Parts: sequence; C-alpha cells; structure tokens
Amino acid sequence: MISQESEAETVSSFDELEEIESLIAKRHGFYISRDDPILIQYTMNKIILEQNIKRFSGALKAFKEEMALEAQKWGNLSNETADHFLQLIIKRQENSMNSVMEDFRLKIKNEIESSRTIDQSNGRALYRPLKAAVSINLFASLLTLLAALLIVSL
Repeated sequence: MISQESEAETVSSFDELEEIESLIAKRHGFYISRDDPILIQYTMNKIILEQNIKRFSGALKAFKEEMALEAQKWGNLSNETADHFLQLIIKRQENSMNSVMEDFRLKIKNEIESSRTIDQSNGRALYRPLKAAVSINLFASLLTLLAALLIVSL
C-alpha cells in the first residue's frame, strides 16, 4: 500500500519526467522513452543533489551554531577586558585624587603651624586665608565624593 506522500511524490516525478521528455523533444527534435538511460541519470542526479542539500544544510547549521558560540566567547572576553581597563583607570584616578588631597592637606597643615608662631594681632589677618583653605578643602572633598558616585553609577 502506497502512502499519500509517496503517491504525490510519484505523480510529481512523473510530471517532471514528462516535462523533461517534452523539453528535449522541442529543443532537439529527439524523443526519448521512460526507460532511457538519460532519464535514469537525471533521477540519480536529483536524488544525490537532494541528499547533498540535506548534508550541507546540517553542516551549515552546525557551523552557524559554532560561530554563535565563538561570537559569544569574544563578547564575554571583550567585556572582561573593558572591565579590567575601567578598573585600572578608576584606580589611577583615585590615586591621583589622593595625591592632590594629600598635597593640599600638607599645605593647610603648614599654614596652621606657621600661624601659631605669628603674633595674636596678626591672627585676624590669617583667619581669612585659613577660612579660604578650609572652604577649598570642603570643595575638594565634595568633588571627590561626586567622582566616586559617578564611578559607582557606571
């Protein structure tokens, strides 16, 4: 008993062979029969072609999957590298800011120590620069805090 699919395939193959016979007759004026070896060769070529298409489709699918995995690996590697460089940059910025803050702290300390030796009458004159130094220190602390918040938010 022939299934409906194979019956439909047989009908389409029959129609296809009939087309080939009529095409050869039209173009070459030569009539061939169903048992002609050239039609057998055509059928064999078609079967081989279909098998190769299936094989190549499977190989192409496997290749695409492999390429997707490689792309994912490269993506992960680039993210790790970018994170590493970002951490280095943040560390260098932090060190630079700490150095500036330490220099500023030393300047303030030196000002305070020098102000102790000055006469009480000159104390009011030193109050303004000291107040300015404290304001600058507060401003620098706020900048450091903002920079840290900016880095954390990235």
